[in-house]
Amino acid sequence: MRLEEKRSPSNIMPSNITLIFPSCYDDKKKVDECYESEFLCVRSIPGFKIAFYDHDKFVENPSATLKFYPGLEPGVLCIGRTWMFKPDEYKLFHAGIQTLGADLINTPAEYDRLHLFPHVYPFIKDDTPQSISFSDPSDISAEVVNKTFEKFIIKDYVKSVKGHDFPASFTTPLTQKELDDFISRFIELRQPLFTGGIVLKDFIELKRYGEKATNEYRAFYLNNHVLTVSRNSNQPEDSPVVPRDLVERCAHLPSRYYTVDFGEMEDGSFIILETGDGQVSGLSPHQNVSKYYNEMIGILRGFNT
Repeated sequence: MRLEEKRSPSNIMPSNITLIFPSCYDDKKKVDECYESEFLCVRSIPGFKIAFYDHDKFVENPSATLKFYPGLEPGVLCIGRTWMFKPDEYKLFHAGIQTLGADLINTPAEYDRLHLFPHVYPFIKDDTPQSISFSDPSDISAEVVNKTFEKFIIKDYVKSVKGHDFPASFTTPLTQKELDDFISRFIELRQPLFTGGIVLKDFIELKRYGEKATNEYRAFYLNNHVLTVSRNSNQPEDSPVVPRDLVERCAHLPSRYYTVDFGEMEDGSFIILETGDGQVSGLSPHQNVSKYYNEMIGILRGFNT
């Protein structure tokens, strides 16, 4: 793994840390029900304050004045626990919080690095499937693709297509027309969520436990520390655990707060599946929520070093 850039942990130990949750659709003073379990847990942990914002209203008009309930105090450190933003939306979200005199844990550049796969790929390429990226889909050459891959998947800079009859993988060789048609169909299905450009990645077989369960883990990182590592699929509890050395190698990616997802391959080795900004990454189904937030406050206050 090539770590071409490091960011030192912040030396600031904030006295007030505000977690920002999306509000309920019909009551802006209540948390979105999808984040209720996190909210109920964290409100009892000393050191955190909580604010809500209307995520739907924000993405409909990101340039409008950003409002929070019950408001943000100047000088606080804000950490989002919310829905995904497009890069331009996050930039405006970050600016709106700064306008109120507060600060958001990740800068727009940090958000982009871990959220957009081509930006993080140089840092993790030794531990993740080979990929090639195209900012302009019309630049994708079937000749290059056929020489690079035997089997591959199509994604944009953030996500693949799920819940449709779009193929999960493609086998080369493909004609230029076949490839162009698949790319066009992918972009059509991803709208209006299509982000950045196209990423083509080596298709890899993950080890199966039973008919469907794979062995995946999600690690959260904060200030160059491993925050938590949790099972992220329906694998049996006695399945092999992602190696600690691989987890630790990812602790110095260029962001303060982010996630890395790992998966076990057929041969028993583990690889990096994807990364994400920690603020818009969901807790895993097997996450100990109380432990997660207690570890977070410990790292931010400098107790866990």
